[in-house]
Amino acid sequence: MNEFEEEARAFDDRINERAEHGFIPDLRRLKPNDYFYKSFWRHPHYADLYVGTMFRNYLAFLKKYSIENATILDIGCGAGYFALELARHGYNVIGIDISEGNIDKAKQALAENTYKDEFGSLEYHIGSYQDINVLGPFDVILSSGFMHHIPNISEAVKHMHASLKNNGLLIWHEPQHANWTEFDAAFALTIRLLLSKIDMWHDENLHVSDNKEKLMKLTSDIKEEYKLERDIEEKGGQSPNDLSCDKEQILAVIGSNFDILITKPSFSYIYRMLGGMRGEQQKLNEIASLLTLIDETYVENNILQANYFYGVARKYCSS
Repeated sequence: MNEFEEEARAFDDRINERAEHGFIPDLRRLKPNDYFYKSFWRHPHYADLYVGTMFRNYLAFLKKYSIENATILDIGCGAGYFALELARHGYNVIGIDISEGNIDKAKQALAENTYKDEFGSLEYHIGSYQDINVLGPFDVILSSGFMHHIPNISEAVKHMHASLKNNGLLIWHEPQHANWTEFDAAFALTIRLLLSKIDMWHDENLHVSDNKEKLMKLTSDIKEEYKLERDIEEKGGQSPNDLSCDKEQILAVIGSNFDILITKPSFSYIYRMLGGMRGEQQKLNEIASLLTLIDETYVENNILQANYFYGVARKYCSS
């Protein structure tokens, strides 16, 4: 079994289990779902604060740097919720992913789409980055959490570069876990401890009393949790090749093939915070919005470090 097959199987299993528990990969049709114990997918409001913000950033980048009705490749599109939203905004989109399960769910969501005013176009393909050249050329390639799953990122970026038109754009949202510090972990843990004290955190065993050593151990654990994107006791990540690269390597490879126009920090801690809260939903929505405001503001002012970052790069013009 090659690296693509192992990755595909992991993502097939993940999306199939989610679908069995009622997950619909459509940002406009999400419903509260208790299957997600600490994920922003647990409630539509949390998903809008995190994933919705990501999409609004992508849209802003496209409007600033690209052309109207651009052709876009959503590479590693997963279950297609970004591709679907882009098409709803008039873009002509192709989504590609190695996971047959994800593409099946994406096609199903597309077939059930009722938001057709000003809809561009959308189609899906099963395949890897090695298959994209025959689908292009594109005005834009979107890498939303794709590149950090690729061990040979240099090869993948070269394929993306070759599949873009001259002056085409690469837009991304990828990890910068190495930037996330002990201070950021301590801040996130403090919020969880306070929520736990008022019975609004999912883990009833989260407490420290007056034990300073335990407090420092929990701080170390949460730093590792955010770095690995999973709980300490969980075995393995999302997939065999998850977290194959981080910001420094991503920027180095992109910078050798593209003109980097902008980078921008994403969120610091809400990714693994919002869905872990418990209580009356209206109050939880208010707290979630406040925590998101705090996250955004402190990241923008360099008080907290982001865990992910955005970027936009333009393909070199042919001479």
